[in-house]
Amino acid sequence: GGGGAQVRLWLQVRDLAAEHRRLAAAGVPIVRAPQREPWGLDEMWIEDPDAIPIVVVEIPPEHPLRRDQR
Repeated sequence: GGGGAQVRLWLQVRDLAAEHRRLAAAGVPIVRAPQREPWGLDEMWIEDPDAIPIVVVEIPPEHPLRRDQR
């Protein structure tokens, strides 16, 4: 302990609503439900059992970061 930078994980998914349903059904505590951020990304916040913050993010189709060529 002590002194280090806090770890945070960002995970990109294709379907945030589906992941929200799946994680909630599995009993994963949802810290913040999915919502559109001012910068245009859809995010949901969860934590792992060691309290490491995890941001689950979906890039909407109209967002300039979207590069999905499917």
